[in-house]
Amino acid sequence: MDKRILKSENMIKSAMIRLTQEKEPDRITVKELCRIAGVNRSTFYARYGYMDVLIEAILAECLEEVCTNQLPIYELEMEDAGIHHEAIRSYVDSFLKNQTLMRFCMCDNGEKYISRILAIQVRISMQKVRNPVKYFPAYFQNTGVLHMLIEWIRSERPISEETLVEIIHQFSKAMYYQY
Repeated sequence: MDKRILKSENMIKSAMIRLTQEKEPDRITVKELCRIAGVNRSTFYARYGYMDVLIEAILAECLEEVCTNQLPIYELEMEDAGIHHEAIRSYVDSFLKNQTLMRFCMCDNGEKYISRILAIQVRISMQKVRNPVKYFPAYFQNTGVLHMLIEWIRSERPISEETLVEIIHQFSKAMYYQY
């Protein structure tokens, strides 16, 4: 890919991430984004076309990072009794450290973004599941873990992170014994 295209894409993404820290993502306009990024509106439309496409790209990059930094949460057979605690802890920590993901989960219209986050994470993780019999339990487990994590974050963490890890572990254990 042309270096200029990459540079303008990175400038647009960086500007969007910066703006989401200051205001709700739904309130950011293309005009404002382009001004902050230092690019023309025509450049934005040529690269992304719509804000939704840009947001999808940003969320996908964030989730790639979270999924890369963790042990494979999609594996049902990590240990005899569900997902290993360290895999869960690594996933939770990686997610919590990603301020962009956190911002999209916690914004006013967060449900819309959570649906996208779920879809992207499932797409990323399920590419690694080769056994068709394990696909559906892994899919269910993947979405379940992410929903539990997001609900914990949105409810202002009423239990400790260690307790959350244990709950997720117990959930995965139940899934493991069913398949």
